Amino acid sequence: MSARPSLPVRLLPVVIVAAAAALRFWALGQGLPLAMNRPDESELLEHTAGFSSGDWNPHWMIYPNLYLYVVWGWEELVLALRRAIVPAPSYSAMVGSRLPDLILWGRAFSAAIGTATVVLVWVIGRRAGGRTLGLVAAALLAANFLHVRDSHALKSDVVLAFGVTASVGLLVRYVERPGRTAATVAGVAIGLSMGAKYTAIVLLVPAYVAVVLGAPGRGWRRLVPGADFVLLAAAAATAFLVTSPFTLLDLPEMRRTVAIHFMSQFQSRVGTAAQPGRGWVKGLGSVLAQRAAAYHVTVSLRHGCGVLVALATPLALLAALRRSRQPA
Repeated sequence: MSARPSLPVRLLPVVIVAAAAALRFWALGQGLPLAMNRPDESELLEHTAGFSSGDWNPHWMIYPNLYLYVVWGWEELVLALRRAIVPAPSYSAMVGSRLPDLILWGRAFSAAIGTATVVLVWVIGRRAGGRTLGLVAAALLAANFLHVRDSHALKSDVVLAFGVTASVGLLVRYVERPGRTAATVAGVAIGLSMGAKYTAIVLLVPAYVAVVLGAPGRGWRRLVPGADFVLLAAAAATAFLVTSPFTLLDLPEMRRTVAIHFMSQFQSRVGTAAQPGRGWVKGLGSVLAQRAAAYHVTVSLRHGCGVLVALATPLALLAALRRSRQPA
C-alpha cells in the first residue's frame, strides 16, 4: 500500500489552481470603460441584443450560435443577481448604454472557464500518469502566457480550449473502454466544442485515431472507419446543429462568414506577394510564410507557449507514441 502524500503535496493542486485563477482574474478591466479597446467583444455583445426579445438568429456567424447563447445566458444570470441588490436596466438596454459592464462580466466568464481548464488538465493528467504528471501539466497550463492572455478576453478561444481538453479526455476513455455510449458522448463533446469555435472540427482527426486504437481487430481493416466512428461523427454533427441551428437556417450569412474566414487565412498580405522568376520552391515558401498558420508556428507557439514547451512538444509526442498501452 502506497504512503499517503504529505499535506504540502496534497495542497499543491490547490496552490496551482489558485495561482491560475489569480493570473486570469487579475486586471480584467484593462482598457475599460473604452468598449472598443477590443472590438470583437463589443461586436459580439451587440449581436446578442435580440435574444431576450425572442430573435434567436444573431445575424452574425463569426462565432457559432452556441457561444453567443452561452454568453447571453451568463450575462443575464449576472444581471439577475445584480437586480437582487440594486435596480438594473434590461439586457438590451445594457447593450445600448452600459456595454463596458457587460464586457467585464463576460471577461470574468472567460477567466472562470480558463481556470476550470487547469483543473480539468490536472484531473486528466493525474488519471493518465499519476500525481506528478497531473501537477506538471496543470502548472504548465496555469502559467501559459497565451492561455492567460486569452482568459482576459470575451472571446471563444478559452472555451474552445476547455472543449478540446474535455473531448480528448473522453476519447481516451473510449480507447480504454470502446462502445457505442462512449463514442456518442465523445461525439457530443466534439459537437459542443464546435459550438464554441468552428475549428474544433479538427477533433474528428484524433477521434478517428481513437476509434482505430479501440478497434478489436488488427491489420489494415481497422483503418477503415467503423460504425463507432460514424456514430461519433453523427453525434458531433447533431450536437453542433441543434445548438447552432442558424448555421443552416441562415445560409447566406454563413456563406459570407466563410468567405471572410477564407480571405483572412489564405489571402496574401499587402506587399508580400511572391515575386515572379524566383522559382516554384521559393514561391511556395513565400506563400506559406504569408499565411496565418506560419505566423502561429513561428510566433504563437514560440512566444505564446514558450521556447522550452515548443521544443519539448515534438519530443513528448514521440515519447507518447512509444507507450501504446497508454492511450492518453
